[in-house]
Amino acid sequence: MFNVGHGAVNTAVRLAAMLFCFGLILQALSNAADPYRCGALVRHGSWPPYTPPKINPAADYEQLETLQRQGRDPPPARPFDKWEPAGCRMHEYSREDIRACLGGKRVLFVGDSTVRVLFFAALTRLEHEAAEWLLRTTFIERNPRHDLAIDSETVQLQFIWDPWLNSTTFLEEMNHFEPGNSKDADPADKPDLVIIGSAGLWAARNEADNLYFDTFCASTARVARVMGDAVQPFGKQKTDNYVFLAPVQIPRYELLLPGRAESLSPERIARMNNYLGSLPPAVQSHIMTAYNDMTYHVPEAYEDTGLHVADTVAERWIDIPLNARCNGMLLERPASEQPVPSMSHSTTCCCRPSFFC
Repeated sequence: MFNVGHGAVNTAVRLAAMLFCFGLILQALSNAADPYRCGALVRHGSWPPYTPPKINPAADYEQLETLQRQGRDPPPARPFDKWEPAGCRMHEYSREDIRACLGGKRVLFVGDSTVRVLFFAALTRLEHEAAEWLLRTTFIERNPRHDLAIDSETVQLQFIWDPWLNSTTFLEEMNHFEPGNSKDADPADKPDLVIIGSAGLWAARNEADNLYFDTFCASTARVARVMGDAVQPFGKQKTDNYVFLAPVQIPRYELLLPGRAESLSPERIARMNNYLGSLPPAVQSHIMTAYNDMTYHVPEAYEDTGLHVADTVAERWIDIPLNARCNGMLLERPASEQPVPSMSHSTTCCCRPSFFC
């Protein structure tokens, strides 16, 4: 046995105590900056560790043949059924939860086809058959780039096709949230939740080298000016600042067509996202940078265009703004009316401590 002197033991104890106190200080500072963990919800996260199953090639071939005969798709290479925000636990919203929070209200989506997948993810969660019907009717048209609107389970879903974020309709919607106008706006005219796609991809794809960044910054400014207050849980004192911006989507570059790959270069995408990261903290609490975390180095997250995410990823995308908007409201419900297991025990993102989270 080694003979360790009392001095060494005391030093180790003091060091452990200092490290513990330092950890408490860091936690306190983190909680002070993001007391309700709304920022943790929208900013960063990770997928649980995933180990691909070991496959017997012969058995796998037989299984694929069987699935093909039955007209069924093979199982996905990777499941996307659980996203873990950094620092809190997120709730997966059911049809009943969405209806309880947003019934009789309007949810607005604005942008291009990368945002349209969120519109369809929300509709799928509410009414799967209606989503399939609208998806088919949209894409058999000569020009699918148009607005969409549908009422489902008492929730109004609206999508405005506006990749540049400069249409009259979009600017009128944003006017409801302008400082000084918000309290005077008629609740019947004002969307309850707004999800906006960045104009970065369109600016990089269609503008000249010396113009794309200024165009992107100008479109971002039109959104950021209504994001003066940090996102907080919906409570008894109603706040209406539930306007969220998606970051510039990082593509899967090796799948892009040559023309797209040249204009949507990693340098351009990084420059625009770095700009979003330089905005004031209150504005950043509205920017869902976790979207790019979900696809970072995850090839299975994309469809074959290299731009659009798989439906299973979009399902997790839509949960982030739903958690930000609805957790505070639904956690006010009696435990008997909450999902099982109780939200108060399974959800800690974007809710007030008084709601047991």
